[in-house]
Amino acid sequence: MTRAFFSGIRARLVALVLVAGIPVAIIAGANAWQKYEGALAGIAETATLVGEADAVRHAVALDDQERLVRGLAALRDVMERPAEECTRALARLRELLHARTLDLWFLDGQGRLLCNSLGTERGFDYSGQSYFPRVLAARDFVLGDIVLGPASRRMLLPGVAPVLANGEVAAIAGAAISADWLAGAPAGTTRHRAWVMDPGGRP
Repeated sequence: MTRAFFSGIRARLVALVLVAGIPVAIIAGANAWQKYEGALAGIAETATLVGEADAVRHAVALDDQERLVRGLAALRDVMERPAEECTRALARLRELLHARTLDLWFLDGQGRLLCNSLGTERGFDYSGQSYFPRVLAARDFVLGDIVLGPASRRMLLPGVAPVLANGEVAAIAGAAISADWLAGAPAGTTRHRAWVMDPGGRP
C-alpha cells in the first residue's frame, strides 16, 4: 500500500511538473521566437541600409559616368587628333578619374575604334557591343550590358554618347565602370552582391 501511495505521489508530482512546465516552455519558446524575429528584423534593416547605400553609390557613379561621357562627346578636337595623341590625352584624363573608370574611348560612326585610353590599335571593331545599336537608335547617352571589356579584359559596364553631325551619329564617346567596383568586390575576385539596371529595367 505504501508503495502504491508513493507511486501515486510520484505520478502526481511528475504530472504537476509537466503541467507547470508547459507555461514555462511556452514563455521560453515565445521569448526565443521574439529574439529570432528581432534578429531577423535587425538583419533585414542592416541589409536594407547596405542596399540603400549601394543604390546611392551606384546612382552617383552612373551620374558621373553620364556627365563624363557627354563631356567627352564635346571634345571633338581630341577625337580628331592622330591616334597616338588622342590616346595620350585620354590616358592622362583616365589617370585623373576615380579608379572605377577602366577605359575611355572614341569610335567612328561605324563602331570602329579611333582611340582609347589603353592604346588599343585603331580600327578595332566595337560594332558588336550591346551599346552600339542602342546609341544609334537613341541618339543619346545609353548604357551597354556588363561584359568582359575587349580592351581592358575586365568585367565592366560601358556607357556611351553620340557625337552628332547634321543629325547623324558621326562618332561615339564612351567610358567604362568596373563591374567589380559596382559589386563592391576587390578587382579579380568573384564576389558579386549587387547588380545594375538601366531605366528600362534591363540588368
